[in-house]
Amino acid sequence: PSQDFYITIDNTAPTLSDIKFKDAGTSYVNDGKGVILYFTANETLTEFPTVTLGNKQVNVNYENVENNKYRAYLYVDKNINEGELKFEISYKDTAGNEGKSVSATTNGSKAIVDLTVPKITLKDGSDKNAPVIGSNPYQAVSYKIYDNYGYSRVELNGTVIHTHTTPPIWGDINN
Repeated sequence: PSQDFYITIDNTAPTLSDIKFKDAGTSYVNDGKGVILYFTANETLTEFPTVTLGNKQVNVNYENVENNKYRAYLYVDKNINEGELKFEISYKDTAGNEGKSVSATTNGSKAIVDLTVPKITLKDGSDKNAPVIGSNPYQAVSYKIYDNYGYSRVELNGTVIHTHTTPPIWGDINN
């Protein structure tokens, strides 16, 4: 008796899609914070892809096994280079076909590592241009914040007193 055997030959490389950082747009991360990179494979991969975020190879886990969705997590510390967080994803399918290495998101999202503490300059209270309320020249304080990547807001005792990004401008805190 003869038996029929069917062999499927897979010469097609896998692809990745929906490659994005957790937050859409640009997110800023600093020491002690985490960054998550999500991506989806078009087919089952042989093993977890190799992902390098910054200058570190990181662990990759399933976000959703049935849909070939993955996530890579990086805990940011002082050993990660400041600036835009570069990444690379290497992967292959169950037939051993290697996918094209990926180093860009598909939605334009990016993560910026900012390890530099902002610097604050205060205007001298004796400055004739400093705001004066009543007869007390110290009831208003003018400040300028310098940060490598700008800032989104300034809080004083839990109250937002200024929202701005780069370049630094003078702001006032009034009593």
